Amino acid sequence: MFHRILKDGEEYFIPPMALSCRTFRRLMEWTARTIRVVALEDTINKIRKGKFDTASVAVTFDDGYRDNFELARRILLKAGIPATFFVPIRQIEAGEVYWWDHLFSVAKTHFGCFKAWLRDNRLPATYQRFLKSPFSDRVGPLCRSIVRYINDLGVVERNNFLDALVQEFGLYDGERLLMTWNEISQLKRDGFSIGSHSLSHIPLTELTTEQAKVEIKDSRAILSNKVDDEIEGFSYPRGRWNGTLAELAAQEGYSFAVTTRFGSNNESCDLYALARRNLCDYKGVRSLIPVPMHMLEMTGLLDRFLVKRRTS
Repeated sequence: MFHRILKDGEEYFIPPMALSCRTFRRLMEWTARTIRVVALEDTINKIRKGKFDTASVAVTFDDGYRDNFELARRILLKAGIPATFFVPIRQIEAGEVYWWDHLFSVAKTHFGCFKAWLRDNRLPATYQRFLKSPFSDRVGPLCRSIVRYINDLGVVERNNFLDALVQEFGLYDGERLLMTWNEISQLKRDGFSIGSHSLSHIPLTELTTEQAKVEIKDSRAILSNKVDDEIEGFSYPRGRWNGTLAELAAQEGYSFAVTTRFGSNNESCDLYALARRNLCDYKGVRSLIPVPMHMLEMTGLLDRFLVKRRTS
């Protein structure tokens, strides 16, 4: 599982969501040479027929970031690697950035005012301490801590916070961060698969069953029309899922659904709760040999050491 592929030298304030272009290129080259890489949809069909090959890897992307098209696409095509791109409807349709990217843009542009606004009763007492910590003068770490806080809010509280952010600082006015429908359609023409990431990217566990059904059902219909093909796969926003959501995905015609649970899948796995391995840039010593470390992670040999930190 990947989210963002960054130009070499660039950083993203949410490190688990980013991998450098250089590392991604080398990783895909190594993967193509050493592992059987499969299209996720083909593997699902084999599982249903009882012909699952455990020695295989499938590549997926979540969220529909522009760099998926501009950077990852060319690398994948050159390496001959298939991939599935899970995209949300509302953000792509409106050219609307995710709320965390908007928040980061505001903080970068108006850092002093942003911190003052946060102090003005926008954070509970337990979070006010972040504004006094040593890293509070660094926009990235501060924003990441605020994103963690907002992620833990309910949908109403989160929207109230974000509405107040827009009222205070205005709408996002930075560079385009997400793909367009034309770019997504080109991915399809290139032979890649497109899957749904819901209508709005709201964690479905925060919605009623009927609201979640609309997110799952309508996104499939709209996306199918946009790319002129049936949509087989669904990715739960933020990986939040339960048995009811899995049943809805099956009822609405999807062949499979993916989570963010860390790990591998086998012939007896739940096709509507597939595990994945999130790959991102390393820090520290491991950053000196990122590709061998990623390849080692993909074997599953380190699972018992990594499962807790990868899902926390």
